Amino acid sequence: MELEWSKKKLLELVRKAYHGEVMLPDFQRNFVWARNDIEELICSLLERMFIGTFLIQRVNPTDVPFKVIPIEGADKINGNFIPKPEIIVLDGQQRLTSLFYALYSPDIPLKNTTNPYAFFIDLQELTIDDIEDVVFSWSKQWREYKSLIDDTGGYKLSELKKEKILPLTFLADESNFWKLWYGEFRNLFDEDEAQKIENYLKNIIDYQVHVLSIPLTEKPEDIAILFERINRTGIKLSVSIHLF
Repeated sequence: MELEWSKKKLLELVRKAYHGEVMLPDFQRNFVWARNDIEELICSLLERMFIGTFLIQRVNPTDVPFKVIPIEGADKINGNFIPKPEIIVLDGQQRLTSLFYALYSPDIPLKNTTNPYAFFIDLQELTIDDIEDVVFSWSKQWREYKSLIDDTGGYKLSELKKEKILPLTFLADESNFWKLWYGEFRNLFDEDEAQKIENYLKNIIDYQVHVLSIPLTEKPEDIAILFERINRTGIKLSVSIHLF
């Protein structure tokens, strides 16, 4: 099986998942990452650390070789969700779903919790390069979270600015984020601090993952065998791996 190597913008894959253009085969296991796993992933993106390779198959949306399911929460968040998969993610589900959860905040409890969580970046901590403490999460039932929410269910911008914290959901729409950053948040810091924060945030926004793509012509049964082998043996994909 010849695999094609490329790089893809991670946030673009997440956005495509929101629109039903990136989906999972129904034989994927459930989303199992806990809140600390998601926090660590976001920290890795801020530092531009390698987070592993994704295995995908490009498909024809009108002739998908498997039964497919959405990234968890996509069909609940997007009221106009229509499955039209262009990409099936065979390896990378937990990482992709974790980032989707942080950016789109579905009302789904995480592992070992009874309530959904929202994720934030402490902008002040970024100015001192304190990456370990920069990402945090609050239950949507906690008073700290509720104090940030207005009567319409949106965030109170004045409270976010006072606390100098950024909800991860603001990064879901890149153009709107930059308007908010330059219009509301950047002037909370001096020039050097603001530039440092901006560079870190660009690391997330521009982050590219290594992707191995299975050709469209491969038989579904061969792909299922490959997927089972990866999960059974714990193979860690790399750009140089030879699977068959």
